[in-house]
Amino acid sequence: MDVYKGFQHYTSDELNLILSSEENNPFLTNQYVIVDNESISRWDGSKLVPLVYDIKTIKPRNIEQKMAFDLLDNNEIPVKLLTGVAGGGKTKIAFEFALKKLRDYHDPIERILILRNPATVGKDLGLLPGTKEDKMKPWTKTIKDIAPDNDYGWMYHVQFDTPAYQQGITWNNTFTIVEEAQMLCEDLFQMLGSRVGKNSKIVFAGDYKQAFDNKYKGNKNGLLKGVQTLAGNPLVGMVEMQKSERSKVAQLFATMW
Repeated sequence: MDVYKGFQHYTSDELNLILSSEENNPFLTNQYVIVDNESISRWDGSKLVPLVYDIKTIKPRNIEQKMAFDLLDNNEIPVKLLTGVAGGGKTKIAFEFALKKLRDYHDPIERILILRNPATVGKDLGLLPGTKEDKMKPWTKTIKDIAPDNDYGWMYHVQFDTPAYQQGITWNNTFTIVEEAQMLCEDLFQMLGSRVGKNSKIVFAGDYKQAFDNKYKGNKNGLLKGVQTLAGNPLVGMVEMQKSERSKVAQLFATMW
């Protein structure tokens, strides 16, 4: 199955031919265009524009991360889908940009909300011992651990929850990160997107190829359905990570099937 990646490679000659043609070009809105494996731009619906991002805490390690940086720093694209291999940096990069916007007093973002479906741990949340907060501690700790030391005071503005508790809520002035988004059914994916209020953004980060539970596989996967349905919408941008930066071993296993 050929799934939209959010970008396309071209040679210089291919791109020049496309741009000089009187026919409609093949680019989708917010699609990234990579020329000769070097130059990267984004089609904004009418023209190719260069990447623009400004962050001091991290640097992109590969082409896909450069595109993700541009997408995450773009306030005109409120819905951001980061897909691809484990270890590609999806959650870390999204969290770093969320912190950046939280620190910026000129930015309307007032809090960061991080959601994860507990189905990823192999048990329903209700079957695990303790309160809801106790049950979420193992994965909330992983987020807190990647916060830079000088940003730890901002963690007061970071909230953690599960998708099931978001029904009927409106997120205003909120940067929401849906982690392990491959563990969402279509209805849950749609419900979370419909929570986004004014001055807010949402990032779905996950690898639909790692939906190990049968109820999230194939056409039942909300993240995959979102990629297929939302591609080309001016409110949406996507980047598929293709290289694991965790280690060579992680890259081997992430791409073995």
